[in-house]
Amino acid sequence: MTTFLATLACLLPVAHPISVTRADVYVTRTGATMRLKMFAEDIDRFLDLERDEFGIITPEEMRRGIDEYKEFLIERVIMRDANGEPISGEVVNIKPFEIPEDGVDVAELMNYSLTYQFEFKFDDPPKFLTFEQNITDINQITPSEMTLTLKQAGGEGAYEANKIIPGTPHTPPPLDWTHPPLSPDASATEWDEWTERQHQQNLGISSYSSTYSFIYITDYEVRHEILVPLATLASIFHIDRKDQSWLELDEQDAARAAIQKYFGEGNPVHIDGVEVQPVFDRIAFHSLDLRDFAMNAPDKRISMANGRVGIIMSYSTKGTPNHVKVKWTKYSPNMQKIHSVIIAFEEFDKFRFSRFANGRPYEWTNPGREPRPEISTIAASLPPKPELTVRPMAYGGLGIGLLCFLAGLKKFGWKAAVLLLAGAGTAAATWSQTKTIDSPFEEPKSLSEDEAQTVFETLHRNVYRAFDYGTEDEVYDALAASVSGNLLKDVYLNIRKSLEVREQGGAMARISEVRYGSVAPKEVTVESEDGESRTRTVSEFIPAPGTIVPDEELPWPAFRYRSNWTVSGSIEHWGHIHERANQFDGIFTVQLEDGAWKITDFEIVDEKRIKAETRARKF
Repeated sequence: MTTFLATLACLLPVAHPISVTRADVYVTRTGATMRLKMFAEDIDRFLDLERDEFGIITPEEMRRGIDEYKEFLIERVIMRDANGEPISGEVVNIKPFEIPEDGVDVAELMNYSLTYQFEFKFDDPPKFLTFEQNITDINQITPSEMTLTLKQAGGEGAYEANKIIPGTPHTPPPLDWTHPPLSPDASATEWDEWTERQHQQNLGISSYSSTYSFIYITDYEVRHEILVPLATLASIFHIDRKDQSWLELDEQDAARAAIQKYFGEGNPVHIDGVEVQPVFDRIAFHSLDLRDFAMNAPDKRISMANGRVGIIMSYSTKGTPNHVKVKWTKYSPNMQKIHSVIIAFEEFDKFRFSRFANGRPYEWTNPGREPRPEISTIAASLPPKPELTVRPMAYGGLGIGLLCFLAGLKKFGWKAAVLLLAGAGTAAATWSQTKTIDSPFEEPKSLSEDEAQTVFETLHRNVYRAFDYGTEDEVYDALAASVSGNLLKDVYLNIRKSLEVREQGGAMARISEVRYGSVAPKEVTVESEDGESRTRTVSEFIPAPGTIVPDEELPWPAFRYRSNWTVSGSIEHWGHIHERANQFDGIFTVQLEDGAWKITDFEIVDEKRIKAETRARKF
């Protein structure tokens, strides 16, 4: 068989089976130079040059082909900006090969190569560049290939990519004009610092042509987040669009439905042995602009060449899970291995889904994490209020008896008066109706400052803990242990608003810490009796944070408490973490309801954000 193939190859015309182009790109802040080097065979392949009966291409025909081929390259080799818009370029120079005087034999075209030099202009220094090549035709069985070498002005290193094929645009890592790539001779410390800076600036994305998977395991849900190039999905199933290069706004809902159907019917997730159906929290289309990726930017038309799709699927756990199994079944020629990062509570792991590993699933077993503790009411530990038990009617009877005694003494003498008093006293003593009143002889025991602080902060922490539960109904039920019923809605909306991360579409941050402590009181402007305004602090009106606010109208043992606290939280999607910290100053009323302490009223005196940043998780 081998001998037959070798003999057949000798009888066929000598030709390279595929088109191979080399692109060397040099990028500056204002423009880029691209040098495309290819074999002369490509010109004949795509322009079908005329040749004589002996297979000879004349010098004139060869020169004509070389000149016309530049228009072919301008159309088929495309450089795009971060939004996917093509950047106009022009051929400024052609470095041809020396054409023999008697012409070129088509069998020897692979012996000749030539270079086309393109120039591109930028209005602003580019952050991203995407390269796309369509040097192919419908009759070509094997796809053409283009190798890419990109060098940034001011940088010492170069980026290289092999085998860029038609239909698979390629985006190199972002260009950093503040800290360009280092020299290969840089120290290990310098490279570590540069790599970490790039990791944070690029939100952990190192390949813009790859599919990323992130699996989050929490007390209330398993969340599978996928970041996949739009071009990859378009190569798997049809995405309806008028312009093959763009997905317009009015076409994106239909694309979302197709994406949901594709992923909803595969990649099964089992939690504690039960397959759970996904809820699609988000299907968002992103450009290469990292602000879009991190900030959940408004919808806009997306380039098919470098757009990406962010997919978030959540699976309810009904409490802390014991076992989770995730399987990937949606493989394709452009998606055969998927690298996944698993964040299970405070631990993380890595896993590779591969169609070549018999579809091996990822499995997680609870290492001993206890179920989430329930939020319970806080019973009062004060001694009962000092009281006296009295018989009002008996005391009234004694009073009447005394009056009868005095009247009888005056009219009938002392013996009759004694008899009247004895009769009234006997009636009063046998009157059974009683009444309980506050003791006038002993003050009730109230909470000390330290005890009030403990009660308030426990209730207050429980309010934030309630938001660790999954559904709105579960959050309300947990809140009810610490908040009076008529206040539940106000507390829920107030806390939810403070936890919303606007750039993530209003998604709620998960609380990592609630810290209490005094800060400078809020200043207010008041008008004095003489009509002049002056600045005073809130502490001039009410006690400083961390103290009881006197209020004589509150029934015992209720108290008002002023507190200052800082809430830190985060929300994470696709490996990047949004961290927030807000500081509050407020006054709360705490009362007993059915023997348990409850927050029954609150007033926020001051609120301000003290931290807001986005960073990539370290893996």
